[in-house]
Amino acid sequence: MTQPTKKLTKDDIIVYSTMACPFCHAVQAWLKDNEVEFVSKMVDADMNAQKELMDKLNGNFQGVPVTFIKDQMVLGFNRDQLATILQDNGVELKVK
Repeated sequence: MTQPTKKLTKDDIIVYSTMACPFCHAVQAWLKDNEVEFVSKMVDADMNAQKELMDKLNGNFQGVPVTFIKDQMVLGFNRDQLATILQDNGVELKVK
């Protein structure tokens, strides 16, 4: 018998972004449209968030947005990849 997947919590999904990034705003809007709660961290305004992201990326920063769903990283606004990871974690999407 397999164990049911633990429901994602807000803290399982972190979106690193900047204030001037249109793709950052788009990924956050898409998550909100799908009623997916997440933590938003602005790397241009919060040095702790910037350090945290750089540590997670081993210093290999390529741009924002960077979304972590549990331990899976999505670079940019890759709707298909985000949808797949969320659905694999039991999230039913309203908007694809």
